[in-house]
Amino acid sequence: MARLDTVHTYSILGRAMSRAPQPPPLPPPFRLTAPEGAVLPAAVGPVRQEDSQASALVAVAPACPSAAAALPGARPAPLWLATHLPRFAGEVGLAGLAPDTPAVLVTATGRSARVLLPNAPAARAGITAGASLAMASALAGSALVVRRQDAVAQAGVLAALGDLAWQWTPVVAIFPPDGLLLEVGGSLRLFGGLEALCEAVRAALGAAGHVATLASAPNAQGAWLLALAGREARVPRQIDLPAALRRLPLASLRVPAPSDRLEGMGLREFGQLLRLPRHGLTERFGPALLDWMDRALGRYPEVLALHTPAEHYRQRLEFLEELHALPRLLALAARQIVGLCGWLAARGLGLLTVQWRLLHAGEADTRLLLGLLEPSRDPGHITALLQERWRSLALPGPVRALEIELRQSRPLTGRSQTLFHTAPGGTSAGAPAHCHAGLVELLRARLGAGAVRGLAFTAEQRPEQAWQMVEPGQVVTPATDPVRPRPLWLLPEPLPLEVQSGLPWFAGALAPLGGGERIEGGWWEGAQIARDYHLAARADGLRCWIFRDLRADERWYLHGIFA
Repeated sequence: MARLDTVHTYSILGRAMSRAPQPPPLPPPFRLTAPEGAVLPAAVGPVRQEDSQASALVAVAPACPSAAAALPGARPAPLWLATHLPRFAGEVGLAGLAPDTPAVLVTATGRSARVLLPNAPAARAGITAGASLAMASALAGSALVVRRQDAVAQAGVLAALGDLAWQWTPVVAIFPPDGLLLEVGGSLRLFGGLEALCEAVRAALGAAGHVATLASAPNAQGAWLLALAGREARVPRQIDLPAALRRLPLASLRVPAPSDRLEGMGLREFGQLLRLPRHGLTERFGPALLDWMDRALGRYPEVLALHTPAEHYRQRLEFLEELHALPRLLALAARQIVGLCGWLAARGLGLLTVQWRLLHAGEADTRLLLGLLEPSRDPGHITALLQERWRSLALPGPVRALEIELRQSRPLTGRSQTLFHTAPGGTSAGAPAHCHAGLVELLRARLGAGAVRGLAFTAEQRPEQAWQMVEPGQVVTPATDPVRPRPLWLLPEPLPLEVQSGLPWFAGALAPLGGGERIEGGWWEGAQIARDYHLAARADGLRCWIFRDLRADERWYLHGIFA
């Protein structure tokens, strides 16, 4: 861990709790220490690069943020948003199961196995947390699915959620095994206030498949204890924190002391610890308990390892049982899209190309490539396109893992709009281009990337070589534009025409309309042509592009039809 700037510590272990504690002196400003070359968030505070061997950013939060922020020219007061995921182990370990399948997550296997968490169908069957595996099997029968808790998988998903949180603030800390801490003091105005930001965080985590409890406080540990106890509290000032923590049950706070000893002493709430002599608590439980209490109350600075997203986005979901159903796989892929969009938002990027790999046992991987015409990080839009592609997916066998990888991205820039977001005629200022891109992306997702292309001119007079396939919407300026009008629909091969009453015949007489054009060339390629092209019309209004071949038999040919 990187070395930190010197901070003041305070010896208060010997002070009796019968007297009100005196506030400690102000600590130094909020500081970060990072490895050389690392990019640090500028909104946090002074930065010093010291240890090139350090592998993580470390934040030292001041003990009295409200007082530090009152100084002239100070940054916004720190405000920590704690996110606790109470069902995180089950959301990771029981992912991918059918909604009506009873399943339990266990802590171990064999006779000592105990149910850590049942899903909803298992709970309806009467299975509760702490029950033995034998009892769970008796209640649910042979349909019961048993999975063991996977700490490695949980750590990977929690890191992905840390990437997702970077779209709201660059100061993110991970609290294993089921929590995140976000310093959002400088982000409130950008996202419309604390409540709006909390709803955005809750919605994003919900789309990723997680239920969250959110609590805020001026210091990280205090906010975390509130969220851990299931209290959706908003504590704006440090002076209000002791009252908010006082009634929290110790059984839910992961206290660094034996729970049976605390219960034996009649201690069930955080406030009861505050009323005991500090010296006695130190003798019975050691200094770790007092340190934990003081950090929760904001009396000591907090040292947090900050999370930094990976430079390249790739995430894999491993399944403990193979999956066959495409709808369940699509739901899991949609959750991956939410994490990817959060990663893109943190970097100001938009998605252009993303690839999924569906891994099979004993079969080649199934690859699905999704491309967008314009960069986007809208999860709903990307999921809708993926759903169209998913319908035509053919699997050679069951899937054991699902991997998403970002292949191409581009900075996402905003569009200028009119004052009232409308253009003349009542349409949205950016609507035509946006609708065109959305339609092309939808058609490509449904029909395939090669089925929807754009056309552009080339610097060539011969009709067969005068056009090229381009990306839809791509503008190509040729060296010379066609002098005469030409149809967009050319026949694969010119069609010979009969002559009746002196006029070319194509299901009717074709009367010339003028606009003759002589085209000669191709001698340098050994395919020389010499043709006189004319516009012609049939009696029913069909307009055609015909030519007389000057090098062969001077017959008439139909080469194109105007729309």
